[in-house]
Amino acid sequence: MAAEHSHDSLATLCLCLLCFLSTLLVYSSTRYRGIPGGDAGELMAMACAGGVAHPPGYPLLTMMGRAWLSLLSRLDILPSAKLSLLSCFLGAAGVSLQFAVALSVTEDVMGSLLAAGMLAFSDVSWKFCTQFEVFSLNIVFSSCILLLTSSYLRHGQLSTTLLGSFVCGLALTNQHTILILVFTSVLFVFHKDRSALLRPKRMMVLFVLFAMGMTPYCYLLLAGSEPPMGSWGMFQDVRGVVRHLLREEYGTFQLYTSGRAETPHNTTTFEMLEKRWKRNFSDFWNTLMHETEGTGAEEEDDDDDSGGGGGGGDDDDDDDDDDD
Repeated sequence: MAAEHSHDSLATLCLCLLCFLSTLLVYSSTRYRGIPGGDAGELMAMACAGGVAHPPGYPLLTMMGRAWLSLLSRLDILPSAKLSLLSCFLGAAGVSLQFAVALSVTEDVMGSLLAAGMLAFSDVSWKFCTQFEVFSLNIVFSSCILLLTSSYLRHGQLSTTLLGSFVCGLALTNQHTILILVFTSVLFVFHKDRSALLRPKRMMVLFVLFAMGMTPYCYLLLAGSEPPMGSWGMFQDVRGVVRHLLREEYGTFQLYTSGRAETPHNTTTFEMLEKRWKRNFSDFWNTLMHETEGTGAEEEDDDDDSGGGGGGGDDDDDDDDDDD
């Protein structure tokens, strides 16, 4: 039994390695060599200069970028190409972990390979895993959280919750949208065995590990003390860190700054969401009307052309009869 389990683990590891290498080969050969649009240019600049990126700062990715540049300092290529290569590695690692997640849930090798391939080579994943962006690291963290959650639901080992708590805290130093997955995973875990987890000592240990995972945010204080050109935020006190961490410049629950200037400060969240929904629906409706405008007129013109062609044929026949 032990030998069979060891054989299955080795086979799974080999398949994960295959997913990683094949995805890395494609990503690295199609990666951005220069500076792409969007936030990638700013993230590259902060990784090179040691500054703070836009809220919430992305300290873990920035530190990884700086370490990666130091590691590849002897490689004679542009820093942008080096940082894009880091995203390729992270994206390939995320895809291989996603294969492991699918395999642990379905126990179907072909289906898991298909799921990993669909993630790796979908348009959005391929685009953002080949440039220095936060999404490739987010795939790694989301796959790790899913894998740990699946492992705990199947085996119920308390050590898995300790590792999971640390990973959840670390994941929040990259992209805050993963909070949805963290919250859902925690609900599943506590639903399975709340009696063992809701003990004061156990909860304290889980909280400490979660807080340890968020320690990369200390980078904001260090980098913000002597910020280079282009660095965000003011970190003279804890309030500045909290402001940056909660994305108050954007709005804590707003993904971008567009439209924020014309929104009154006393507007409630519900009113803001209602206004945004109406605006999006209006834009969609106007686009639809623009795309379909003139379709009926074109059909009528086609019918007239067809009728005119038939009439022309009759005139030709009349002309032929006159000639006879």
